Amino acid sequence: MTTIAELITASLKVSVKEQTRAIVGINKDLIRLLAAEYEFDHELAIAKFLDDDYVIPTSPSPTVKISKGKKVKKIKKKIDPDAPFKPKKSKNAFMIFTAANREQVKADNPDIKPTDISKKMGEMWGDLSDEDKEPYVEESEKLKAEYLEKKEKWEDEMKVYVATKAASSD
Repeated sequence: MTTIAELITASLKVSVKEQTRAIVGINKDLIRLLAAEYEFDHELAIAKFLDDDYVIPTSPSPTVKISKGKKVKKIKKKIDPDAPFKPKKSKNAFMIFTAANREQVKADNPDIKPTDISKKMGEMWGDLSDEDKEPYVEESEKLKAEYLEKKEKWEDEMKVYVATKAASSD
């Protein structure tokens, strides 16, 4: 004779299995709908996220585009650590002015928010005459010339790097 506890346990086990099957079925339907909307392989997604025996592919996956309305978001490629580093762009005159004067504005207005500091800096820059802006503009032009030299050198290094990488992969 079975006890009430055994009957309850047996019914709960069956119930949990049925619930799990239902949830997995719903998730599969959701993945299929998303796959249709965002144009990806639903079978691979189901295998990857819902199946226990999924094996991670060894070949690199292609770039995936996820579109939502008008915007298209492209997944970034991995950066080659051996490639030469691209130089950062130079600061413009306003950025140099901001870097030079931000601490003073913060000291004069200790309770001001960062966004308000930026607004204040913009107002201060707008109020400066062309003569007062001249040292910042000169510094900006100097930094831009240095950047262009570094960029040209980087482009040459990249040409050599791409050529050697292509030759070594053949």
